Amino acid sequence: CVNINVWHFEFGAELILPVLLLLFGISLVIDALRRPRRSQTSVHCPRGHRKSTQHKRIDGEHFECDASFCEDIQHITMPLLRSGKAAVSFGELTLDLSDVEEVAEECALKLSCSFGEMTVKVPKKYRVVTRGNNFFAGTTIRGECDEETIGTIYADASCSFGEISIRYI
Repeated sequence: CVNINVWHFEFGAELILPVLLLLFGISLVIDALRRPRRSQTSVHCPRGHRKSTQHKRIDGEHFECDASFCEDIQHITMPLLRSGKAAVSFGELTLDLSDVEEVAEECALKLSCSFGEMTVKVPKKYRVVTRGNNFFAGTTIRGECDEETIGTIYADASCSFGEISIRYI
């Protein structure tokens, strides 16, 4: 019992825990408001500038490219495309197949996207057939191929927390 000659109130053990929790909560709020804000850093890999987060290799009738933590546009130029592999994680990759002259009969692309976005630009003269796994993600096809196509590209699209978009151009 506390008596300060102005006001009489009882301070018991049942109030100790709520008062301590209230003081702890107030101190957390004050610390959050007083903490200096950190500057945010963004990483951008401009086209043509090679960094460790980008990779592209064309070997005969096959290509491989990947991008991590950046935005990248890759133009694939080859007379015959037999297979390819593209991957993006925590970034954005645009794969442009408009300069591919011809695709092989069993042309297969392996596309992988993790926490990012991939766009594959395909000429309308080729048909794209997609299959694969999506986990909290999506694979979409925008546009339509020509009625009479000259080849088929089989895309094995694996996507987690992102989007793979096939766009006819």
